[in-house]
Amino acid sequence: MNSLLVKLEDCQLNEISGGVAAKQVVKKAGAFTVKGTCSIVSGGIGLFLYFFASGMGHAKWYGKLNEALSKETNGMPNCLNEGVKFAIRYSPALFLGVGGWKLGEWICKKIGLED
Repeated sequence: MNSLLVKLEDCQLNEISGGVAAKQVVKKAGAFTVKGTCSIVSGGIGLFLYFFASGMGHAKWYGKLNEALSKETNGMPNCLNEGVKFAIRYSPALFLGVGGWKLGEWICKKIGLED
């Protein structure tokens, strides 16, 4: 009677495990592509909204933001002053970018790229 066990050579085992590893690499690369794309698109939307509002020039909230930043950061060194202004002005793009990454994670789970 024949045995159901099959002995595999070392080279055959390497081929099998290499195929599994390559599949995992492709899935991870696909997941990062989806997450990165969602993050870049949503962050870009945040930047567009910021530049659209600031480009209008006469938006009341933008003038009030600049005025408040000037008052709040007067006592700080110049580099810290500019850093705080930069962080506050571009935080919507950052938050939307992080939100896009989370959206990408959700999409990856739905299509099976991530466990």
